[in-house]
Amino acid sequence: MSERVRAAERGALWAALGAGLAAWGGFAAIPPMRVRVGREVVDAWVPAHYQAAAFPAFGAILYLVGRGFREGDGLWGGRAALLGASCAVAVTRLLGAHPLSGHAVFLAAVCAHELAARRRSPVLLGAAALGLAITGAYKAEWGDGVWGAVSAGVGAVLGAASWRVGRSGAGAKVEGECQSIDGTARGLPWYGGSEW
Repeated sequence: MSERVRAAERGALWAALGAGLAAWGGFAAIPPMRVRVGREVVDAWVPAHYQAAAFPAFGAILYLVGRGFREGDGLWGGRAALLGASCAVAVTRLLGAHPLSGHAVFLAAVCAHELAARRRSPVLLGAAALGLAITGAYKAEWGDGVWGAVSAGVGAVLGAASWRVGRSGAGAKVEGECQSIDGTARGLPWYGGSEW
């Protein structure tokens, strides 16, 4: 593992820890929300640690998208697409527009995206897997296991699709591909050019 990759993982770890702690503190300081099972609001309260369960992965992916964009790492495009689509699902869920779980969609999407990538972030994958386990346990406790599973399935499809976007879209010079986005071999060790 190169020093650049180790530095990115350290940054992702700090971003995950910071976002998780900030979210936990923030959600603990405000009145809790009611639990939604599908579209129905039930007589149960969402604990702060459940709300915060998605934020370590959220902080890590935000950090990695920003760093990847700045450094020209092609993984940023797919991760940014995943982030945008899953945030839209979460916000519309809060508005009661659909029964999908924003937590399960986002966390399963991150897991699928990172598992599909040759160069995955262990910090991001670990944070998402832990958050997804917490989400699944609460969904089962609240009797929302079916919608939790459907949401995770939608998230897995979203994660795989965003990985494809990242491979073919913005900065596709990564993933061990033999060509950069403009079709040349720039950036490969045996290419004599100095563009990268």
